[in-house]
Amino acid sequence: MSAVASVPARRLPWARLAVLGTGTLTMGVGIALLVASRLGMVPMDTVHLAVAHQLGWTLGLGILACQATLLATFLPLKVRPGIGTAVGLVVPAVTADAVLAFLPSLNSLVVRLIVFTAGGGLFCLGVALYLAAALGPLPRDGLMLVLGGDREASGHNGWRLALARIGIDVVFVAGATAIFGPAEAVRTGAVGVGTVVLALASGPVIARALRRLRRIPSLAPPTSAQPRPVRARHAAAETT
Repeated sequence: MSAVASVPARRLPWARLAVLGTGTLTMGVGIALLVASRLGMVPMDTVHLAVAHQLGWTLGLGILACQATLLATFLPLKVRPGIGTAVGLVVPAVTADAVLAFLPSLNSLVVRLIVFTAGGGLFCLGVALYLAAALGPLPRDGLMLVLGGDREASGHNGWRLALARIGIDVVFVAGATAIFGPAEAVRTGAVGVGTVVLALASGPVIARALRRLRRIPSLAPPTSAQPRPVRARHAAAETT
């Protein structure tokens, strides 16, 4: 029997793959709801929408183009991509386009506020889920993990992760405003009060959710084997 054939199926990370799929789908739904609310967007998506608007693309194509370009940051940051990187590039983009195609126009401010709140919550939960799967981050989230001192996405450096995310989001909002132009950015709903709220709140919510998810046994970060203490080895040597 070959070595490949003898590998048991249970070694495949089925639980993590399921969490990855759930997380990226949830992100896509959240993105679509935020766009439909016209009250503000996830800061990175303001850049996605600005690029798509300038080039006449759908939001999904804007997401794919921007994230693929940002993959170049993995080399200097020494971040290792994985299946999560590929799935995170494609699934949220396709899901957002699909959901937006079926969502009706929202006119009631109350309804828009509800949709905005649901979209923001779903997006943050989706990010935490796919990061907890630990199968590879998106470029934006890889940058957040590096700056937050948590390359393994363990969730331990909560506030540092949150602050890193806030800083990144502020830069994205400024970039989208420059691409759109201030008036057009506000008119399209890409940049608004909701965008500012998301820029300041997404980081803390994602960091807190990630920390809780990593406490689940099937999603817990691997623990390295503890080496034998040096003093103990020296003591053992002296007694022989």
